[in-house]
Amino acid sequence: MFLIVTDPVKDGLVASLNRPGGNVTGIAALTIELDPKRLELLCELVPAAHVIGVLIDSNRPEADDQTRALQAAAQTVGRQLSGRQGRRRT
Repeated sequence: MFLIVTDPVKDGLVASLNRPGGNVTGIAALTIELDPKRLELLCELVPAAHVIGVLIDSNRPEADDQTRALQAAAQTVGRQLSGRQGRRRT
């Protein structure tokens, strides 16, 4: 059993989301996969916005993956992202 994880496949908890295998129960947040769609929706709602601000919590383990996914999505829709990740806590 796991509570809420971002990507149970990447974390090695399940084989896949479609067929996790074994007897596993939990919730997958999958927010990174939704970020590009959210960006596309924002571009449809505000087509004049060419520079879009982004805030990412760099303390989250998937912050680098999230940044890469958003950068790729922004390039696809012809937009520029502005922002930075917060400092990592040690």
